[in-house]
Amino acid sequence: SSMAATSNSRSMVVRRVFISGVMQGSAERTTDSRSFAPQDYRTRIASVLAHVLPGVEVIDPLAWAMNEYLPTVLAPGLTQEAAFKDDVIVKDIFRNVVRLAKECDLVVSNLPTASMGSAVEVWEAKNSNRYVLTISPLRDNWLIRSATDHNFEDLDDFERNLLTVLRSLSLLPPR
Repeated sequence: SSMAATSNSRSMVVRRVFISGVMQGSAERTTDSRSFAPQDYRTRIASVLAHVLPGVEVIDPLAWAMNEYLPTVLAPGLTQEAAFKDDVIVKDIFRNVVRLAKECDLVVSNLPTASMGSAVEVWEAKNSNRYVLTISPLRDNWLIRSATDHNFEDLDDFERNLLTVLRSLSLLPPR
């Protein structure tokens, strides 16, 4: 089932896409980004988006945190590991990442397993009238059933069918 975020009477131009997905997952401890779940899905999603939506700006929250945010807060000698132990820094990163998700036209969330952070990004984006696409085998999950405009079974399904789904949601000009 599909939940339209806005009226489908005319197509909308997708300018910014946020890539959401499992980072920490259910790990009890994450000392730094090396202890995250594999993140290779981010480049795959970004390349599919660039192919289907030429010129789109892709916001990757992991790259944003590592390349734009952390350098501004890491004092000389403060490691990424120390920053990840600082609740003030962690709360600020999380708040900013959720804000970025809400500011994008579309959120694509890769959820091979449940993710509390991604759930917040997806929920907040949907509540801000953004479009949400999920990639997940968890088709009975209540978040996916409640907040996604379309769920892809896996990354291959996303790659094969993104164009068709964007068209059906009026997020691409008709052929």
